Amino acid sequence: VAEEATFEYDSLTLNWRDIKTYHHRLLRYSERHLQKVILYRLLKQNGVTAMPDNIYEIYSSDNVRQLRPRLDPVNFWYDRVMLKRVRRQNLGAFRRV
Repeated sequence: VAEEATFEYDSLTLNWRDIKTYHHRLLRYSERHLQKVILYRLLKQNGVTAMPDNIYEIYSSDNVRQLRPRLDPVNFWYDRVMLKRVRRQNLGAFRRV
């Protein structure tokens, strides 16, 4: 554990640039949350052998189908957007095969 590790970011103000930055930040947080949900499930089922070389390998149709948006008011909409994006990418990947 890195006890002295820190996370820093610039404070945001109420202007369009910062609103856009915050929007993209929440989308990244949502994507990270969805990845953790899938990855934790895979690790519980299969152990460390389930660790992918690339995180996007976990987006199989079975894994994505089980995902649901969180029900809190802030994350719900961002989770829905990311779920739609992931499902669309997943369909495109399987059509190409």
